[in-house]
Amino acid sequence: MGLKQSQKTLETFFLSPNDEYQYIESDLKKRLLLDVHEEIIAYVQVKTDEAMDKVWGRLKKRYVAVSELDETMPKKPTAEDRSHYLKEFFKLTNPEAVSKDLQEALKFDKMEVEYKEFIKQMKLQEYGELFVRYLYPSNFFNSLKRSILTHIDKLVASLKRFTDAIAEHAWTLDDIRKENKENAFIRGGASVLGMLVGIPFAGAGIGALMGNSSKERVQNSLQHVFDGWNKYIDDFNWFYRTLETNYRLAMMTIYGGTLLRVNDQLGTFNYTFESMALLSCKYSVTLTEKERRDTEKWLDESTRCIKQLINRRYWQEALRVSIQLFNIIKERPVLARAELSNNTSPIYIASKYHYLSFQEALLEEYKNGHSKDFFATAYKLYEELPLLIQDKDLEPGFSKQGELLFRFIKQALKEKNTEALRVIPSYLSRVSKRWETEGYYVGEYNDSIRELLEQSKAFFLAEVFLEDVLDITDDQSEEESGQRLHLTVKQLKELKKVDASIGQTDMLTKYIQSQYIKSFLFPWRNISFDWMAKYRKMTVSFVLAILLLVGGFSYGPHVYDYSKEKVSSIELFFAKQKESREGSESIPVFITLTVDYANIREIPSLDGAVVTTVGSTDEIQYLNEDQTDSRGTVWHKVSLTNGYEGWISGAITSK
Repeated sequence: MGLKQSQKTLETFFLSPNDEYQYIESDLKKRLLLDVHEEIIAYVQVKTDEAMDKVWGRLKKRYVAVSELDETMPKKPTAEDRSHYLKEFFKLTNPEAVSKDLQEALKFDKMEVEYKEFIKQMKLQEYGELFVRYLYPSNFFNSLKRSILTHIDKLVASLKRFTDAIAEHAWTLDDIRKENKENAFIRGGASVLGMLVGIPFAGAGIGALMGNSSKERVQNSLQHVFDGWNKYIDDFNWFYRTLETNYRLAMMTIYGGTLLRVNDQLGTFNYTFESMALLSCKYSVTLTEKERRDTEKWLDESTRCIKQLINRRYWQEALRVSIQLFNIIKERPVLARAELSNNTSPIYIASKYHYLSFQEALLEEYKNGHSKDFFATAYKLYEELPLLIQDKDLEPGFSKQGELLFRFIKQALKEKNTEALRVIPSYLSRVSKRWETEGYYVGEYNDSIRELLEQSKAFFLAEVFLEDVLDITDDQSEEESGQRLHLTVKQLKELKKVDASIGQTDMLTKYIQSQYIKSFLFPWRNISFDWMAKYRKMTVSFVLAILLLVGGFSYGPHVYDYSKEKVSSIELFFAKQKESREGSESIPVFITLTVDYANIREIPSLDGAVVTTVGSTDEIQYLNEDQTDSRGTVWHKVSLTNGYEGWISGAITSK
């Protein structure tokens, strides 16, 4: 398609801007996830509102200036007053100047620059090079500018007709003056009439001196001026509404169109946008729904094979397959972090079976008396294990983590090689630091400190044993001292059974027994959340502050990005814990956005009219009412500080 033809097509595109906008919005709904679609709509509206505010600000200055000019005109103006008025009025209503004001307000010279900066920032992220492929050329923006102002010619023509009518009126009066040059009073009266622009015609008596013909010519000419002004006002109001519609379509075409094209390209990799924060040029990518289902099926088949190999004691084959599965997933960041229907991620599942293969093989080695090989391999496992596995996710019939961990500690005590036990706090610290600074994988942490302690109780006890008895801590840890979490009677009883099943009494056995007795004597030592709200930080390395800002994390050179906008801060966690203690009914609950902007709607549906748009800094109070729409999306009823009430999608919020 040639340049002229493409420009003509684009300009034709703006002849029905509302229809075209609705078409693109419908496309966004079909092809993008809900919160991504809503983020784009909100971003386009913000860009449009900013531009229209600037347009109105510029034109309002002219309007105010004309009004002030009228007010400063004296009741009996001198020739100098009339000359000043006419000069200023023509300056303020100059069609060329008004057109220039509009273009400057719309930042036409910056529209392309802002878009290129947007692409530049998007390029820095995962698969960001795709954005460069769809960078619009300069001729597109030139055509777009003309298209946005499709109707400005009509406005400028209307303004020109008005100013031409004034000029014609002046010429008419000048002709009358020449025809009646012998009458000085009429000459003055004609001059007055020529300058009284915007002031009611008050030539009483003058018309009689000029004669009926001259009077009729003056009145017709002046009426032409007034008609021109009224027509201009009507055209301007129509133009302003059209301008906003056109500009919104332009923003949707630029940003919505680009994001749709990139999303389509991501689709060739079976990926799609997961979340967005367009004001900060951030986004995350995840699997498409079909790819997610296919991945779950593939993982189910692969892990079933690994389980069968472990159950048949084909240790080497189980290790080979599990390592292969782990490496395949590790090399694919989007696949690795995707959230599956069972609330886990592929990398967590791969890590779990990787660990299980080693654990069951090592326990077999231990039972067979191969203590040296057992100890060396277990050390290597803890040295390289990337994720924290939860006991509840271990398959039925497989050993819990304490079985391997306690044997490793006991073997180190037996060999008097306690220095090797530093690998345990080092492993826990490595995991916790990644959580704190980079984030965790879905499945690795359940958003509950109590549950995390339950699932990792063997590691918790091992760490405090090493610290209390052997004075071993992580050399790289920067932990602050403070109050300590304590295991419950039930948890210690379960760990006692694990230790007893090994059948080797040592310092670890005695430590567990002493902790078990203390749990009876001092039951208040059980876990409490009160101190966390004060200190904001846990003293045990593997339960450090979670989810500050989630970015990319890596094993070696492999980087795994995760959306910073999708994760709550630790402050929200402490606020929720305090609510649970004090009673949520008496304390207002507020909604937090996981995107930069969102729409408040009249009804709990995407089909509902938009009441207003809110930003991430706005205070949004939850009104304790939820509804689910036909798409399965939960909506929360909310109120704002400005009195607005409505519904907001739960897909882009957290409480």
